[in-house]
Amino acid sequence: MTAIITDSNQAFDVNAPSELQGVVVAYLPAYQLDESAAWYERYVGYQVTHRGDVYTLERERYLKLILVEIGSTSHPIQFNRGGDSNAVFMVGSADIDRYRSFLVQQGVEVTEIVDRGVCGRSFQMKDPAGNRIVVDG
Repeated sequence: MTAIITDSNQAFDVNAPSELQGVVVAYLPAYQLDESAAWYERYVGYQVTHRGDVYTLERERYLKLILVEIGSTSHPIQFNRGGDSNAVFMVGSADIDRYRSFLVQQGVEVTEIVDRGVCGRSFQMKDPAGNRIVVDG
């Protein structure tokens, strides 16, 4: 995709996707970094690769997660949830019925499975800070 950007009456082409660099990262709010990191390790298969004022979690072929403690003064990312219940990201599962049953047995808050016709089936789960993750199957 090429975008035309004008600045001071000068137009030039920019190939927008080629300008992007780096790894795709999701910043997630957390009340307690250790608790949230352990939750993502246990229920989503992430591994903590850095512990400090923020935690970095990684899983092969998944986007990198950065956990930031809500109210942190050492990191510029701040969160204003404003009652927003949108999902923060999506993961896939070959057997969402079995995965959902496992989560329910572990006490993870999950929604019912929704059948979206040709788009498949999905449900949502909540992490310890209330972030929603869609599980698609």
